[in-house]
Amino acid sequence: MSKGQLAKTKTIMKSRSPLVKRLHAVVAAVFAVGAAKLLWAATIAYAGSLSSASLLLSDPRPSQSGVSYTFTFTVASGTVLKAFRAQICTTQSGGCVTPPGFSGAGATLGAQPSGFGDAGGWTSDPVAGSLQMVKTANTAPPSGSQQIIFNGVANPNAEATYYMRLTTYADAGYATDVDSGSAALVIVPGITISAAVDPTLNFAVAGIPPSTSYKGTLSTADRCADSAASITFGTSLMPLAADTNYDCGQTLTTGTNGSGGYQVTVHGGNSGNTMKNGTTSITDWAGTNGSPTATPVGSAALFAYTTNDPTLSGTSNRFTVSDNLFAGLNTTPAEVAYHSTAVANDTVNVAYRLKFTPLSPGGTYIGKVVYTCTATF
Repeated sequence: MSKGQLAKTKTIMKSRSPLVKRLHAVVAAVFAVGAAKLLWAATIAYAGSLSSASLLLSDPRPSQSGVSYTFTFTVASGTVLKAFRAQICTTQSGGCVTPPGFSGAGATLGAQPSGFGDAGGWTSDPVAGSLQMVKTANTAPPSGSQQIIFNGVANPNAEATYYMRLTTYADAGYATDVDSGSAALVIVPGITISAAVDPTLNFAVAGIPPSTSYKGTLSTADRCADSAASITFGTSLMPLAADTNYDCGQTLTTGTNGSGGYQVTVHGGNSGNTMKNGTTSITDWAGTNGSPTATPVGSAALFAYTTNDPTLSGTSNRFTVSDNLFAGLNTTPAEVAYHSTAVANDTVNVAYRLKFTPLSPGGTYIGKVVYTCTATF
């Protein structure tokens, strides 16, 4: 190689040395996880320029508007700064192409920047493809680390990796750059989280003990033998007397996670009158579920039911506006318990009233009632 060639080679190497120094890169990774959101940002900061830079999006999903972009970094220079620009591009270097959908035109400062100089007076200088901030009269140098928050940003439309080219300026016209760096961000769709919750319905029946108040002033008879499976009026040691009302009953406990709550109905299992003794029977009371009525004090055989639930559908308190209100059973289901929303343990007392006359034929009268519990999910 001739001396002339050697000199030329040295000249080229010398002119490239700043570029070699500039390509000395420090790479940092920042992860931010929000509810159903994932943001990955990698920062590339050049020696003597912005360092420890990160970018956090409040919502990294495509096409979202009103998003907050929070920039955090540390400048290397103590030069008084008067402007900042973060330009979003589809590539890290070369000509900048703004990704479709992105817009900083409506961006505002979420708060006054910290560590950038003066504590106040900074304003957003919005343009479509960049996030910008200026203060022409700033006189204080930067200190510590810097943080700038822009609100009202529109994300790019497509899921992809994009690059924010960050630059600080010594003038408000964005002509004299001081520090620079870049941050990569990934626009990703929201993560869908689903959970299957099994529908639940719990229904239990228990007997009400003898001589127990079950509805206002009404109590079960002292000669009841009630359980979850049966109701028995009278015992061999405590027989029933004619022309006397005897009330025996059960407690229904229901729980469901159904959003529409539940309903319990009751109906008689026999056609005609419920309580039968061979070919004879005790007359079901004339009151209906929609219009229950008071049973008489005088001599009249009857079999009836009532409920202490004041929140029935339809006319909610139709059985509780007065204590002595009863209805007769038939084979059509009739409501005795109801709740309009999900409930853990809702208890309702259902009681049955039996009365016979001195002329009622002797023997054992047997009837059957059926509860049906239905939840709405």
